[in-house]
Amino acid sequence: MSDTTLTIGLVSIARPTFDVPLAQSIADGVADRLEAAGCTLTGSGRTLIMDTAALAAVQDALAAAPPDLLLLLQASFADSSMAVLLAEAAHARRVPVLLWAVPDAREGGRLRLNSLCGINLAGHALMLRGVPYDYLLASPGAPARWIK
Repeated sequence: MSDTTLTIGLVSIARPTFDVPLAQSIADGVADRLEAAGCTLTGSGRTLIMDTAALAAVQDALAAAPPDLLLLLQASFADSSMAVLLAEAAHARRVPVLLWAVPDAREGGRLRLNSLCGINLAGHALMLRGVPYDYLLASPGAPARWIK
């Protein structure tokens, strides 16, 4: 094992028109999982980023100390604008990008989070811009074999 700690720039993106308490619990669960694995978190971490003012502070922090990995957690649906800005900056610094969405329980009616749609939009926008990324669709508590 290495003594090097992986630093993950975790940015939890959400929109206030979705289930914010559930999105917050997802962000907390992901942060807990990464911290339990021994990772150091930077970026917004558990704080949901829902507007450009909050995004600017995260951009500045990530620019000052680029992480080993940029993890864009789509805690709820959001358009691709924030993800594109963050991923393009990470790509320019040779930082890999991972998009993470969580499955929604099908309970009838509107989806509470719709995060898979969010990473689909982000992935398409990044592909058009030539920014490589990988993605993950899993709940924070999914067995480790599903998180590769």
